[in-house]
Amino acid sequence: MPDEEKRLLKILVKGDLIQGVGLREHIKSFCSQQGIGGFVQNNPDGTVEAICSMNTRQKDMIKKFLYEKIPYKLLTKKL
Repeated sequence: MPDEEKRLLKILVKGDLIQGVGLREHIKSFCSQQGIGGFVQNNPDGTVEAICSMNTRQKDMIKKFLYEKIPYKLLTKKL
């Protein structure tokens, strides 16, 4: 079975005090463990943004992880 095509997904996390609590590192660690490429950064407007390269299975995994583990509003967009 050939490798599934990877796509870019932009994830933007909004909420009160999401910076300075380890959220960026938490997301980076999860992505690294799951073989998801990309980067995560804190933005000047207080959001945390991730641009990730992943297949459909990985996308489902990260969305489940974020919705279950992080009580913040998530916005996702395919790039």
